Amino acid sequence: MIRRLQRSDERLSLKESTASQARAHGVLSLWLLEIASLVMLGGGIWMLLGAPEKRLVAFAGIVLFGTGAVLFAIQLLQRYRPPAVDALINPRSSK
Repeated sequence: MIRRLQRSDERLSLKESTASQARAHGVLSLWLLEIASLVMLGGGIWMLLGAPEKRLVAFAGIVLFGTGAVLFAIQLLQRYRPPAVDALINPRSSK
């Protein structure tokens, strides 16, 4: 740890973390990551249907890239959602 910084008991929530990552990435990179995740998810489904003997690899790809596609979609929504709409949806975050 850095000597001049004080230790904090606060924890970063998942929502705060994804919002921070959404701000750090550009919109183009988020779209490219979303598209790539969906393509790879489709590849995992295709592998599961076309080569059942590789079902473990197919399931791993489906879980990994499916999770990535969901997280990138959430980040895209956070980038495009105006703060006023966010305050209406989650009133506690506007305090």
